Amino acid sequence: MPKRSHPQRANTRFAARGAVALAWTLLLAIAIAALVTGLRLRPAIWRNTAELHYVPDMQNAWNWGARAAREGYLTLYDRVAAEHPNHDYGLDYGPLRLAVMTAWAADALKADPNRTTWIDDYAFNAPLLRFNTAMELLAAAAAGALAYVWGRRDRTRRALPSAAFALLAALGVWFNPASLLSAHVRPTWDVWVTPFFLLAVLAGSLEAWGIAGALIGAGTLFKGQLLIVAPVFLLWPIFMGKPTAAARFLLGAFAAAGAVTWPWLWRTHGASVGLLLGGASLGLWTWWIAGLWTPTRRWMTGRRAAWVSAAGVVAGLWLSAWLWDGSFAWYEIAFRYGSDKFPNLEIGGASSLAGILQHRFGWRATDPAWGAWTIEQLLAAVFGLLLAYCSVLMAIHARRRSPRFLLAMAGPWLAFFAVFPRMHERYLLWGALSACAATAVGAGPTLLAILFSVLSAVMSLYQVMDGQRGIAWVEQFAPGWGEAILHAIKGTWPDIGWATLLAVAVWIHLAIPPTKSTCPL
Repeated sequence: MPKRSHPQRANTRFAARGAVALAWTLLLAIAIAALVTGLRLRPAIWRNTAELHYVPDMQNAWNWGARAAREGYLTLYDRVAAEHPNHDYGLDYGPLRLAVMTAWAADALKADPNRTTWIDDYAFNAPLLRFNTAMELLAAAAAGALAYVWGRRDRTRRALPSAAFALLAALGVWFNPASLLSAHVRPTWDVWVTPFFLLAVLAGSLEAWGIAGALIGAGTLFKGQLLIVAPVFLLWPIFMGKPTAAARFLLGAFAAAGAVTWPWLWRTHGASVGLLLGGASLGLWTWWIAGLWTPTRRWMTGRRAAWVSAAGVVAGLWLSAWLWDGSFAWYEIAFRYGSDKFPNLEIGGASSLAGILQHRFGWRATDPAWGAWTIEQLLAAVFGLLLAYCSVLMAIHARRRSPRFLLAMAGPWLAFFAVFPRMHERYLLWGALSACAATAVGAGPTLLAILFSVLSAVMSLYQVMDGQRGIAWVEQFAPGWGEAILHAIKGTWPDIGWATLLAVAVWIHLAIPPTKSTCPL
């Protein structure tokens, strides 16, 4: 075969570069069009679903935000704790979620200081809905970034570039029907969980474990459910043989949580500052003494010394709260009360194992299941085992630089909904959105991610279409079909949970490292 001449090689390189430039231009155009369409779609969804808005949650958010704006944001937790010695607080908002509600209410009260009730008007609710939109956009970007990073690490050939997988993942989150229902029809604040989790996974994938911890520490103060999967960020690096990474994660988490909650933790500011400085001094002295001891000189590098000093500061912050009577009312109200106020296995229409056991077999949370264990404890233990198993799979795939890491990453959220007790129908949302990042793995996981999104959307519709308001909404678009559609949606509960359990089992099975004989997805 004759060799190509220099002009022919130059033309070939020019054509290849032109094709790459054209592909990137097309992807960018699709991304911009999707962004603009999504931003216009969300207000329209709110305005056209007035019959489906869940008034009790919106009124509750307004009430607490308005009270904090009027009486003082920093004093509200202590006031509520003093008013309810029986621990039936009614308030279950973390500090950052309460801050969002307070800012929303304060802005509305400037326009009308005498307002006492929530109104179903877009302009009135726009700040909250836009915050939901910002969180959805951040989650979409994080899912796309994860798909891109792990797609690039894949050593096998693929027909599409990593940027295409990233765009598909981002679009799956941005136009996710379950997310749109949750954030703009009901609405709830559940979508706030996803960006913090996905960004923390991205940070861990890039070895920025302190940042990952800070994201989880701050995110839990928006929505405490993040604590359910937080152990993943300890087990994943430990199973990779990186215990110091787990320590950096913990430090980042406590630092971020302490930075937000210090106004409550530091009641005696003089003592707190003294202990804080003492902790920093302890860290510096540890660095200096270790540097004098010959075996530790190589280990105690400048970077590690900085981590030791930072640990001293964070320890001083939290110890000051414990020693000098800092206020932990925010923790008691937002986390302990929030997790204990619903004692049932299932709440609100969750088609999960807990829902099936409760509504098909008559189980209660406190019923004995195995030995001294109640059914609630047994389900929580099963989830703990699945979380640990998914953490092992994450470590294996991270070492192999395999995009199947994304399957294992979404596994804990999916298992959480599938088997955990005290389940709301909305909680499959987090697994469905996290699963969207798995476009980089193949068509099978992508189809499963779509299925999880559909299942989550059906469960949300079950909740919001309850009664005549749901029928009236359907009749606007499909006259004569309101009752039939409502009956069909109601008929899915709770037995659609069997499909959820099977899909979650298949997902976790796909996350198992393949053998040489395993067919690609």
